[in-house]
Amino acid sequence: NIIAQEPAFANTGFVDFKYGAENESPQLQAVANLVVNDNIAVRIGADYIDQQGGFFYNPQNDVYFDRQNTLGVRGQIRYRDDGTDVTFLAERLEGDIPAITYRVVIAPQPAFPRGVTQPEYDYPWSLAPVATLDFSAATLRYKRDFGTTTLSSTTAWRERTSFYQFDADGTNPTTLAADRAAGLVLIPIDTASDALVGDTSTIFNQDIHLTGTAARDRLTW
Repeated sequence: NIIAQEPAFANTGFVDFKYGAENESPQLQAVANLVVNDNIAVRIGADYIDQQGGFFYNPQNDVYFDRQNTLGVRGQIRYRDDGTDVTFLAERLEGDIPAITYRVVIAPQPAFPRGVTQPEYDYPWSLAPVATLDFSAATLRYKRDFGTTTLSSTTAWRERTSFYQFDADGTNPTTLAADRAAGLVLIPIDTASDALVGDTSTIFNQDIHLTGTAARDRLTW
């Protein structure tokens, strides 16, 4: 259960920059929290990563399976008075995310007399691995204190679209020809086979709580 930090009634913020040399990965996070007046505060944040390197490599297309390039932004506005507290949040993230990868390891058997074991981190796919993510969300939180009774409401909507493309055979014509010449592969394999997977999900949620106390706080409901 991840709960976003609400806007605070104080002028704060931070900038956090990191760089991963081993996988060529600059990462930047920044947040600004500003007070508009005694009743209104806003909070804006951004998260950016541009990782072109990685550990799992596809030499056929000169690309890393675990690369990623995403930008996420989130904005919130909060209103608060003596009895009411309302926060509206909107966020969006899109970009390339780490792709699906797998390593072919086949023990010796009649069709593969000597067995096939691909390198641990280099996979000779003929199709470039691709994975993308598109995410949007909005949340409205409302809280009203009536004294002995409190009304709390959360209205949430989110939409997520993802797409994956990967090589279904796990090899390419050059590598397959070399494996055949070495007597590693005897059965037919189509090096042009691939798989495409896409999905979109939309979720709406409404949650309402009415709570209170009675009998001099000896009863809570």
